[in-house]
Amino acid sequence: MAIPISGFTRLKSLFKGSINLSNYDDILKKALNAEIGSLPKDMLGKILSGTKTASPVDQILLAKKGLADALVPLNHGMEITQRAQSISLQKIFSKFITKERIISLDFFDDINFANLTGSASPKVIGVKDASLELTKVFSQIFPDCSKVNVSALNSGSFGMGFKLEFLDSTGNKVLHDKVLKLFYKEGMTGFDIIEKNASIILKKFKDLTTNMTKRDVVTLFNNLKNKINSLSEEEIFALIKRHEAELAKNNITITPEQVKDVLTKVKDLKLKDIKPLLELLNSKKQGSIDFKTIFEMMKGQMFSHHGAIAEANTSSFLRNRLGHSLSKTDVIIPDYYDLKRGYAIAEYSDDLLPKPTSKVNFSSLGLIHSDLHEGNKVAGRIVDVGGILVDDIRLQDKITLRVFKKITNQKNLQCREEYIKRLREEMANMNFLDRAKVQQAIEIAELKLAS
Repeated sequence: MAIPISGFTRLKSLFKGSINLSNYDDILKKALNAEIGSLPKDMLGKILSGTKTASPVDQILLAKKGLADALVPLNHGMEITQRAQSISLQKIFSKFITKERIISLDFFDDINFANLTGSASPKVIGVKDASLELTKVFSQIFPDCSKVNVSALNSGSFGMGFKLEFLDSTGNKVLHDKVLKLFYKEGMTGFDIIEKNASIILKKFKDLTTNMTKRDVVTLFNNLKNKINSLSEEEIFALIKRHEAELAKNNITITPEQVKDVLTKVKDLKLKDIKPLLELLNSKKQGSIDFKTIFEMMKGQMFSHHGAIAEANTSSFLRNRLGHSLSKTDVIIPDYYDLKRGYAIAEYSDDLLPKPTSKVNFSSLGLIHSDLHEGNKVAGRIVDVGGILVDDIRLQDKITLRVFKKITNQKNLQCREEYIKRLREEMANMNFLDRAKVQQAIEIAELKLAS
């Protein structure tokens, strides 16, 4: 979905109404101010209550400059890391992907694919220089700050996190720890790395499969069939559930009954049934497949919910929908985004923060978090808003969402039915537009509660 982009001065006001937009590049080009939010509260509080050697506004600008200066060595280090991952990908496919390994399916077990898209606590060149830059600036802003430690956290396909520790001369913290999330520049995401190497990967597979004998193909077919048959229905359905959000976005639903049906067909599958697929794989037709167009389409979809501007959009949307209660939930949203420079700053999730008193129910907001895995949860909180998708576009409307939440939050079936009955009676006195929105909320709630 694209939205009109003329006549706005604040991205926040533009982003609070909807997410997963398709024209982020145009929006950023025309934004008069490419910043969203403000520095974390304790940082601002310390600036406002500190010595007045400079105005608070100048101090805030200096703090932002310090963060921007730290990006230079970190960006350089991240580019080196990403290039190394690209080379690693090529090495893996040249060293590990052999005809024998394909036939035996060994390569699926042996390769650590986490190294291709990110790793826990990666070594990044530049953290020491970033620490020096931040120390130089923040020791001026906060007289009790003697050092800012920078350490790399998890890296992902679209960016990398760095922990910032603000310490005094004795090693005590002068601020709660922060996370500096630095987003990869265009052409450097994990998705870009795979795209750049796609031709190498495809050529490798084509060369290997072309050289396969009939006996090789029969062996591979039997191994694949045995591998699938060794998985239980529950294991296969759990695998599908992992990708449920992406499937749902494309209006694809897979039921347990369908899984059973596929398993039955796999058991009855004969070699002749996959002959057309093998012929395509080994034919010249394969070269005519427009992989560049396919990747461009996939990239457009991925960048509608991943990356600096998409995540800033999602953050603004969630703040608008959840209001002041957000700080008490199990989701940490960055306080500040600088979209021109491609970074965000947020609180570090640890036991020093107030314990979450509620969980964000994405479904009740008409959303799905498609990238909700253990790596995106720290100390009981969700720390990554990338991958949040619109589940039901109708719930983007505030009136529809408010009524939907009131219906679904009723404590039992009897209360829900009484509330819906009362709503239907009140609808007679509503204007046409509000009546349609309330009716829409009732229909969505009844459908979701029935499923």
